[in-house]
Amino acid sequence: MAGLLVTGGTCVTSWLAGFSHGMSIADAFMTSGGDAAGSGAALIAIGVLSTLAAIFVALPPARLTTASASA
Repeated sequence: MAGLLVTGGTCVTSWLAGFSHGMSIADAFMTSGGDAAGSGAALIAIGVLSTLAAIFVALPPARLTTASASA
């Protein structure tokens, strides 16, 4: 579960590491910015899915109760 959380956290916050570099390049070369590579969207999707998987793994399983078991 910790691995899923680390993967999710890294992928979802990957924009944070390159933000200042990207802004410097955009200011220097007058570019419009944006994520031109498809890998950025794929990394975010992997991060979101692994974070959701970690949440579902951490949840306790639902207990099925029947009418005869409660009596």
